[in-house]
Amino acid sequence: MVLSAISDWLYGSIDMHDNAIIPFFWGMVLLVVAYFLKRRNDQERTAYNQAVEARKAELQRLENELETQKAEVQEIKEKYRAEQNAAKARQIEWERTHGRIITKVAGVTYDNEDGSSRQRILKAAMAEETSGSITLELYDYRGTDAIAVLYDGEEIGNIPKNRVAEVKAVMDRITGAHLDVDRFRPEDEDDDEPRGVDSYIYRADLTLVYAKEPDVAS
Repeated sequence: MVLSAISDWLYGSIDMHDNAIIPFFWGMVLLVVAYFLKRRNDQERTAYNQAVEARKAELQRLENELETQKAEVQEIKEKYRAEQNAAKARQIEWERTHGRIITKVAGVTYDNEDGSSRQRILKAAMAEETSGSITLELYDYRGTDAIAVLYDGEEIGNIPKNRVAEVKAVMDRITGAHLDVDRFRPEDEDDDEPRGVDSYIYRADLTLVYAKEPDVAS
């Protein structure tokens, strides 16, 4: 009916004042409205499709990033595992070729023959951030072997009698030594004649690292 009204109007078969103009007018309005509705729907569909594609691209990027991170984590795990295995192998090899002797230092409350205080030497050693050099000296004490412990060249005590033979056997193969100094208040321990410094008594433990003999290490 709309097309018929348009055709009649174009060819003059109807008057502009005829009632046929009403459906023509509304037909035109409907066409315009339909056009703009379709255009808006097309724009919305295009925008929606673009948003979907953008979302897909973002998800793909995130998936790729996640896969990259998984690969990096796996690489780190494998590297850590390899380092752990290598460290374990080195530790096993070290233990095969090296040994440790851990002993207390005896006689730390006595003074040295030159009058220097072993307690003051230990106090200074405890205050230092890095350990000084540790050396051992074998000497004869009343017909028996004894081993003096020196910290930076100053005597701080001796290897206990019951450990002298053990330490003497590896003295020429010692590769490292560490002194661990701590302190306690005399009232905390049974000590009839405490000879500490500043109300503390300083004591020390010595760790010696030595290389095993080839026939033992093999």
